[in-house]
Amino acid sequence: MGQVRHGSATTTHAVRAAIQRSQATLATLSRELGINPKTVLSRNFAVIGSA
Repeated sequence: MGQVRHGSATTTHAVRAAIQRSQATLATLSRELGINPKTVLSRNFAVIGSA
């Protein structure tokens, strides 16, 4: 069963989990995942901010 995303969604649960686990730099991670660096930054901030 695939994930259903709304029109503005930029990441899936798997991508968000990969961002949270990764120790790579912002630029490297965004390039590997094919997403905007600002998306990586906002996902990392959400994790850091919730701790």
